[in-house]
Amino acid sequence: MSPIFQDTTYPPEVVLTVDQERIISEIRVITGDHETVGFDFFGNEDFSDKVFQAGTSYKFEDKSWPLKITVSGSVDFTLSLDPTVNNFEWLIFNSPTLTESTFKMFYKSFRFSDQQMLDAFDHACVILSQRSIPDSKITEGLKVLQAALLLLEGELSSVSPDLIRVRDGRTEYEADSVATVMVNKIEELRDKFNKAMLEVRQHASLLLDPIRVE
Repeated sequence: MSPIFQDTTYPPEVVLTVDQERIISEIRVITGDHETVGFDFFGNEDFSDKVFQAGTSYKFEDKSWPLKITVSGSVDFTLSLDPTVNNFEWLIFNSPTLTESTFKMFYKSFRFSDQQMLDAFDHACVILSQRSIPDSKITEGLKVLQAALLLLEGELSSVSPDLIRVRDGRTEYEADSVATVMVNKIEELRDKFNKAMLEVRQHASLLLDPIRVE
């Protein structure tokens, strides 16, 4: 997976293995969550409306993670301890850096962070392991689909908590004007997941040893 920004100096949220990069890339494609790079710049004379707490806090417009932070034109911040990222919403500095110097930052924005995707993938593995199919038949593709569903359902729940209901063991959705597109995407993905699960179960049943009746 090629980096979306070549000159990164701020530490990543999580250091990924090659396998994790592939998994995250697949989940981003399925969920439609493609990272974008943003840029912000201001000096001490044009105080930004994104700066708070006497110059120690910066508020992202969207869920984000810094890629490169430069002050006074030459000093790069290369440690995640200063500044720290709080809930992908705030950038917290140890000193009033934002009101004392020129500030330049490249950052990436997303709906789901890398760690959130990895956590969803791990949860998907647990969920699928509880299904009545052999572990050997649970493919990475199934895990990715399940992880994407978990993320999208969580996103929908945070937007409109009353839209997701479980009835007779089945997940149902009720769309409103805001969440219609999200619901349609989840239902499309749920249908694809169910068909994949059916194929796995059918294939697994064909491999079972025949039962001998005396």
